[in-house]
Amino acid sequence: IQVIDPLIDEVVDSIFINGRAPQSIVNDREGNLWVTYGNIQKDKPYGIVCIDPETKSILKQFHYKEGLNELIKPSINATKDTLYWICVDYSSGTEGNGIFRMPIHADVLPDQPFITAAPFQYFYALGIDPRDNLIYIGDPKSFIESSEIRIYNSAGELHHQFTTSMGVGDFFFDE
Repeated sequence: IQVIDPLIDEVVDSIFINGRAPQSIVNDREGNLWVTYGNIQKDKPYGIVCIDPETKSILKQFHYKEGLNELIKPSINATKDTLYWICVDYSSGTEGNGIFRMPIHADVLPDQPFITAAPFQYFYALGIDPRDNLIYIGDPKSFIESSEIRIYNSAGELHHQFTTSMGVGDFFFDE
């Protein structure tokens, strides 16, 4: 991970993650960075690592099971004490696919989704609204038809759903 000083627009430091192909970063309430990593095509297994940005030390590292094809779109709740992410395991059907969540102080990864994807459902967008902690999930429907947006409460119960234009990929919220 490269650290860039925005005032001079230069790389000023880096944090090594042991060749794990880092992808996305969120920060928690303690200032730590949570980084998803992995690239199955490059034989880099998926996982999540927690890094202290001051010391550049790895505080925790969680590796996912073999065969997992994607671990994407990390998000964090409004109090910044619970991580959420999308997992897709193409080798096991849809039974292990969905949204996972984990408190930042957990010592093990959850083994079951918090919100499970239905058969033929592909979660590709995830966001947590910081104003009300509603969980937004987007299914792009193969990127060739209208996307489906599902909104869940923090207990994992469906709150609302609607369709939107093609290819939903991310959610952004005003605070």
